[in-house]
Amino acid sequence: MHIKTYKLFENYLMMIKDFFSGITKYRYIRINDHSMEPTLKNNSILFMKRFNLTNDKIERFSIIRYKDSHNKFFIKRIIGLPLEKIEIKGTKLFIDSQYHETEPFDKNKSYSWNLKQNQIILLGDNNKNSFDSRKFGPINLSDIQVTHIR
Repeated sequence: MHIKTYKLFENYLMMIKDFFSGITKYRYIRINDHSMEPTLKNNSILFMKRFNLTNDKIERFSIIRYKDSHNKFFIKRIIGLPLEKIEIKGTKLFIDSQYHETEPFDKNKSYSWNLKQNQIILLGDNNKNSFDSRKFGPINLSDIQVTHIR
């Protein structure tokens, strides 16, 4: 009985969420993968703000949701900002040649990107199990849908 009541309450909250999401600039987003663990767990819910390319500023290490060319949504962390050089050399991350502390990457792979004015690099917090810029490269700022509220 308790589980049935919880599900009914959850469905009611989702209906309210959908209503207010349509008329506000804020959204609740459910996490549907493991690529941001341990920071964000699968099936957890985030409160996020719709991103406006004209008015909103992007910040390194912010969590965003973006839409790819196949209309699939992903939640990742911004690592590289426009006009930066981002390198992953073995297990280390470098931003404009400066080392940044992070969880280790696969020691056998290296990546390098010189970002354009409208591009960013995204990584999942689960560095060893994330579909991110190491697989698909930089994304355009216009692909950002929402940003995480801290």
